[in-house]
Amino acid sequence: MLGPLLATLLVGIAALGIFVDRSVERDLLRTVDDELRRVAGGAIGSRRAPQQGNQGSASGTTPPGQRDSPFLVPEDEFLFEERPPVRLILASDGTILDSSRANDPFSEAQRQSFLETPALVNVTAAETGRRYRVLALERENGNVAVTAIALSSFDASMASLRQSFVIGGVLLAVVQGLVVWLIAVRVAKPVTQLSLVSSRIANGELDTDIGPPKGPAETATLAADLQLMVDQLRAMIISTARSAEQADAARADMQMLLADVSHELRTPLTALRGYTDLYGKNMLTQPGDLDRAMTRIGSESERLHRLVVQVLQLTREPLHHEPADLADLASAVVDDLQVTHPNRTVSLTIVGRRGPMVLGDPHRLHQVLLNLGANACHHTPDRTPVDVRLGSNGEHAIVEVVDRGPGIPADIRDRLFLAFTRGDASRSRRSHDGAGLGLAIVAQVVEQHGGTIEVDDTPGGGATFRIRLPIWRKPIGGTRTPPQAGRASDDS
Repeated sequence: MLGPLLATLLVGIAALGIFVDRSVERDLLRTVDDELRRVAGGAIGSRRAPQQGNQGSASGTTPPGQRDSPFLVPEDEFLFEERPPVRLILASDGTILDSSRANDPFSEAQRQSFLETPALVNVTAAETGRRYRVLALERENGNVAVTAIALSSFDASMASLRQSFVIGGVLLAVVQGLVVWLIAVRVAKPVTQLSLVSSRIANGELDTDIGPPKGPAETATLAADLQLMVDQLRAMIISTARSAEQADAARADMQMLLADVSHELRTPLTALRGYTDLYGKNMLTQPGDLDRAMTRIGSESERLHRLVVQVLQLTREPLHHEPADLADLASAVVDDLQVTHPNRTVSLTIVGRRGPMVLGDPHRLHQVLLNLGANACHHTPDRTPVDVRLGSNGEHAIVEVVDRGPGIPADIRDRLFLAFTRGDASRSRRSHDGAGLGLAIVAQVVEQHGGTIEVDDTPGGGATFRIRLPIWRKPIGGTRTPPQAGRASDDS
């Protein structure tokens, strides 16, 4: 990851260095060329032909002290270099007609090249090895004026620039490399951690903690999204496992229900079959045997009929909803219980000015209250009082059936509202009279009305069954509105 970034930075620095080097070199050469043209502008005067045999000039030139100089720009005005420029006047055959005080550093071949290609060129002097910038201009009389400026300062400036740029480039590359490394580590470390966590999660370790988001915004967002994905995956797996457990529990309940139904049906059917076999084999010969057999057959048939009716009620047959006054229903249930249990005190307590209204099936709600009251009377000693209490918490009507009996055994409280659940002998004096479907039917009817049912211990001993049902209020305009489906709250 760092290699490509550093290579890109080095290429960029090198390209910038080349660009700056070329730009500075071009600007400095332009300055040198301007100076060359200024100096060369003074070497355009006429020139007398040299005299043969003139002493003092081996090359045929007149010594500067013995003639007027053709260079109009004095050498004292040349300020570009500490060395004065080299200025030559060349004849068409390469002979030096005149020169400045500066020594001529060029060879004969170099001077000949000035005649052939007059232009701005860089020339390295054959004698000194110093570089010169040379401007050769052809004059009107056919001679060539050559002006050359030493590039020592130019070369020194460029060398210093390049050295500074190399040092600066190296330092810049080091600093940028360090910055890139720090940034890469800051970005790569969280990504590496996320990669390791993702690998562990992919291997099935769903309890792996991703931790708080770290690094830049993109990495933090990635970590947050990964955490959300893992949470949803965990929730889905838990939901699937719970669904599987519920399915297993439902199958187990169904098997238990079928077994219990079979067991409950077997008892009356066995009795019916036994009496019919006795009659078929003419074994009911004693006086009164036939009457006793018919009585037992009728009793077992009635028991079988009740069992079938209760099982059918567990199929959640549809309800008929209409406004119902719980106070009227509770009062009717108390009257029924008082008649059927004359030795027991059954009372009704209403909290508030009047009982709350609910929307439901009055017949099934009456059945719920009657089953709870009969259950309290059936499983408590004689003369034990039973109290039916009615109130509300603003959102739900609350009905309580309170007894002072032995209470509910702890080992059956969790499955009390399941089908075929019975209490122990201390609570059921005549356990053979029922199949254990009453409370299951009560819980189903309450749930169909959008309510809940629970059981608590009565202070001082006994059991309290508490029902919560959504309160129905007459809407504006008189239109009936059914209650919202769902479970009631646990407010008391």
